[in-house]
Amino acid sequence: MVRPLGVNHVYGTWQALRGLRAIGEDMDAPYVRRAARWLREHQNRDGGWGESIASYTEPEARGVGPSTPSQTAWAVMGLLAVAGPGDAAAVRGVRHLLERQDAAGTWAQNPGRARGSPRSSI
Repeated sequence: MVRPLGVNHVYGTWQALRGLRAIGEDMDAPYVRRAARWLREHQNRDGGWGESIASYTEPEARGVGPSTPSQTAWAVMGLLAVAGPGDAAAVRGVRHLLERQDAAGTWAQNPGRARGSPRSSI
């Protein structure tokens, strides 16, 4: 079974944005806009997002890495929570996913697994 990498900053940002929206937080609040801007600034040229576990210990690795289907979907969901379906970065992310979907309706994903916490043995 292939599990998506639930790594650090892209993952945490989309979760926070969706949660804030779910509790009725103001999606125009400056801190919400900063989080959405961070996602947009870390979008790869191919339209996707990616991040490695190096981001746990290397600040320069935050939001940096080859695009993966899971991280792209997470970033898109975060942007949709803030800006809705007209967000240009979200549209590019969806296009990235659609262009890479296979005949079975799924995506190839790096088989790596995130750990419970950095450098843990679990």
